[in-house]
Amino acid sequence: NKTQKMTDLDEKSINIFTETEKTEVTILKGDAPKPIDPKPPLKMAVVGVLDAPLKWLEKRVKLHDQLQANIMFSEDDKEIKLTVIESDFYKSGTVVGKLKAHSDKNLWQLNQGYEFDNFQLADLIKMNRSAFENNLQAMELVTTLRNFKAKIDGELEKSDNKRGDMRLLRSQTVDSNLPKAFRIRVGVFKGYPKKTVSVEIEIDSETFRCALVSADYKELEDKMTETEIEIVLGGIREIAPDIAIIEY
Repeated sequence: NKTQKMTDLDEKSINIFTETEKTEVTILKGDAPKPIDPKPPLKMAVVGVLDAPLKWLEKRVKLHDQLQANIMFSEDDKEIKLTVIESDFYKSGTVVGKLKAHSDKNLWQLNQGYEFDNFQLADLIKMNRSAFENNLQAMELVTTLRNFKAKIDGELEKSDNKRGDMRLLRSQTVDSNLPKAFRIRVGVFKGYPKKTVSVEIEIDSETFRCALVSADYKELEDKMTETEIEIVLGGIREIAPDIAIIEY
């Protein structure tokens, strides 16, 4: 054996024994890194569109005990929540699927009470004319809104008997050149095809601003909430029949 003697910056001698003539030695100086503290497992918390729990189970149902999982759902909250390994705080996880309102609802301010002036509504329609059955129909409505006119016939009746009794009646009839309704294709919930709905133009009797109201849209919201949740739950029952399903 061959002995090599090396000296570091602190002038401390180190003896190294080797069995060969040529040996490469690396000497590291400094404090050894502290060991990393163990951490609990990363908890799963996934949020997606309504069928997210079903899609997750389709790929991983065999990896988990169905009797240690549950499904909670609510039509009011428009969501389905899957919890797996429910008895272990560190290993349990959740997958939540939600019916999320499509951005079209806010874009058109459907059934939300917002009032446009005629120029705002004309610009909105112009920039989103692809929602109409054809561009010509959209641009005709834009022109009508930009040239909005209203004829007002009003009557005012006032009586006072000087004994503290008074009656004030106002009658007003507005005749405008705006159509009562138009049809557009809009999304109701994210992840689902767009639907064609009828949209009515409501005119404020004092400001003549326009609000967009759609009974078709509200009906679709209600029906899809009920039917789409049941479709997802039906799929879960097929692939994971032992998971408890509870409505809250």
